[in-house]
Amino acid sequence: NNFIKSFYSNTNVQTPDSKRNWNTFELLDKELVIVTFNSASYVDHLSNGAFLDSSDISELYLQHLVNTDSKLIIAAWHHDVFGDPGRWDFIGQDFVKNLADKGVDMILHGHIHRPLVSSVTYLATDDKSIPIIGVGSLCAKGSYLPDGVGRQYNAIELSDDLKTVRVHSRELFSGTNTFAPGRFLSGMPYKDIKISLKERRATMKITGGTTNFKIIEEIEKLTRDSMFEKALELIEGLPKEDREKSFVRIHHIRSLAKLKKYDDVVTIIHTPTSLEELTLLVESLFETGDLTRAENILNQNPNKLASEKDLNEMNAKLKVLKVIKNKK
Repeated sequence: NNFIKSFYSNTNVQTPDSKRNWNTFELLDKELVIVTFNSASYVDHLSNGAFLDSSDISELYLQHLVNTDSKLIIAAWHHDVFGDPGRWDFIGQDFVKNLADKGVDMILHGHIHRPLVSSVTYLATDDKSIPIIGVGSLCAKGSYLPDGVGRQYNAIELSDDLKTVRVHSRELFSGTNTFAPGRFLSGMPYKDIKISLKERRATMKITGGTTNFKIIEEIEKLTRDSMFEKALELIEGLPKEDREKSFVRIHHIRSLAKLKKYDDVVTIIHTPTSLEELTLLVESLFETGDLTRAENILNQNPNKLASEKDLNEMNAKLKVLKVIKNKK
């Protein structure tokens, strides 16, 4: 802890808290927030496994992100997001989807030792995907570098309005001390990314101060542990304006669906705002036997939430249910 205080003492960046697994750094008059996580807390001489706890997201969200007015929020950690079967030194997409649900706009990570721009599509929010930027290694030895890849670093260029990002790759020329434009898998030395800044962030603030913060954190833990009855009890005890917030609403709908309270799911969703809500609404209408309304919703495909593949799958099930109903 003394080292951390000393390291940051001559900067204008707030000193991080070494006792927790995440920290925030506010830049550009708080318009930009960098959130850092320690994904290597379980790494030692016996294990290289990556780990991030979803409870850290809840804590970060309720203590900081829920009331931020920042334009752009970027999360960063060491390990990559995608992993091959048999690997356990990666984070996984669920953690990223959870962060996207809390308003994070972009992910930065290392570990793969090469530049990479990818994304994760998620369904629990109004947005469709979150960009993920991997970086090469500046210091790794040759045996730790991918074939054909030298030492590298990224330079990230933000537009003035924080809505677009250009990621530059810089690579060390073999046998020299000179860095030149590197290359992504596409062969280009840079990648342009358009950030889908989450307009809903302004609607994410909740009432009731720390009391409601603690309740919502408990709701997230209960739904994560499949304790839906207790979660529903807490949700329905919140003020109506908080129940209607997107991050509470989705837990409300999921809990009702898991408890097979399909009429209540239909009442709450009414007009779906995401593919997940559309799917839960149609499935609930299937369960209640209201096939006509389910068919109308699929034909309308409100806000173009569902892809052709999604619609085909749901319509196929609808067709089977119609046949069964007509035989009764």
